[in-house]
Amino acid sequence: MLKNIFIGILLFASITYKEVFSQSINQYKVLLSQNKNDDFPKTLIYDAAKLPITYKEYNQLGFKYISTSSLDKPSLVPNKYKYIIWTGVASNDAKAKWSTEKSPFVSDIDQYTKRWDNRLKYYKRSFYNQNDKDEFGVMVLDIESKKSNEELNKEPPYRTQVIRNKERAITDYKIEMEKLYRFPLEFAKSNHNYYKTWSSYSDVPVERNWWGIPSKTWEEWTTDPSHLNYITHTIINNKAIETEFSKNLDFYTVSTYFFYNPKYYDLNTSNQYLAYLLFQLEANQAWSDKPIFLYFTFKYQAAKGRNTLISKEMVRNSVIFAFISGADGIVLYDDSRKANEDPKYHSLIETFVSSISELNRFRDYFVDKNVIFYKPDNARDLFVDNRTVIRGIEKNRKLLIAANNPFARAGEITRIPIYYKGKYISIELVGNETFLKEFPL
Repeated sequence: MLKNIFIGILLFASITYKEVFSQSINQYKVLLSQNKNDDFPKTLIYDAAKLPITYKEYNQLGFKYISTSSLDKPSLVPNKYKYIIWTGVASNDAKAKWSTEKSPFVSDIDQYTKRWDNRLKYYKRSFYNQNDKDEFGVMVLDIESKKSNEELNKEPPYRTQVIRNKERAITDYKIEMEKLYRFPLEFAKSNHNYYKTWSSYSDVPVERNWWGIPSKTWEEWTTDPSHLNYITHTIINNKAIETEFSKNLDFYTVSTYFFYNPKYYDLNTSNQYLAYLLFQLEANQAWSDKPIFLYFTFKYQAAKGRNTLISKEMVRNSVIFAFISGADGIVLYDDSRKANEDPKYHSLIETFVSSISELNRFRDYFVDKNVIFYKPDNARDLFVDNRTVIRGIEKNRKLLIAANNPFARAGEITRIPIYYKGKYISIELVGNETFLKEFPL
């Protein structure tokens, strides 16, 4: 009896899976027929759930690079389209002290190079197309093993046989930790240099800090170097100097997670997501000319509602405002990467792609840096004061404007008067709709 029930369950699951997979294939056939973004000027990287499409079809949707974890047979795909995230750099052994102690003064650093070498050889052995002489497209290191400034001030990392001076101990730690972060990057470039571009996950001048945003003015966030990430910048005579680690990166990656699902948290706090995203992007733009990519996920990350999906409006707003505010790329990221049967998940991918298509209609604004950005309110004040978000790009005597009020109730009217270089523009939003339109100047 139990055997028959078990067989029945397997048959039902198999039929259901085939039906969902078939629906998914048909869904992506439609999506591909409606979107052609292979000429989108900005860089999109796909590192999420496996989809029933080929690498060429990913390219057509706008994705220049695809994660080897999102491809069924990555070794058959041309190398230049592949992206690899090197996880566990500091924790590739469960007992690795760098990861457990977050200290550069641990005693087992010498064992890392062998493990790194094995991991990098594995990537090449598993993913490299031997019929293709091109390099892999992108390598991103995931290190995440250092103490914050707050942790250092609370518990200075005193070394044995060194004078127990707090300021000296913290300075010493920061210098040595930057060297340690640099170690795997330089090792990989010296011994496995078959990647075109390199970066490191979330190692940026202004780090993620939702609740700390109101603690400083925008001027302080963008001119005072004292709060900067010591991995990317050191301070000499009150001036921010780029570290050697940072110089080894071709671009920065900002982690713009969504934390607060409005089902479980205050609505105003939840709706700060867009200003938060812009703060992470624009605060870092103030400190560096490096290209900045955003790691973007469809899932909430806070304790309540973790891994529940965000809304279509959040996807559309995030994509449009990120690029109109000067982002150079987006990594669509989902660390499970397993084929996803949730129709809502796939509808969010549709929204992401259609938002790229919408921007691609105005592709000339994104081709080069020869533009003027219009940002009437700084991102810090947008976040603190719950303001309507307005961003624009001027080029060739035209102005592309995006506007959204994340805090508006359904049906609420938001009227926005814009005066730009002698031209008056009137915008009316209904609810939390996203406005995107080009105006002649």
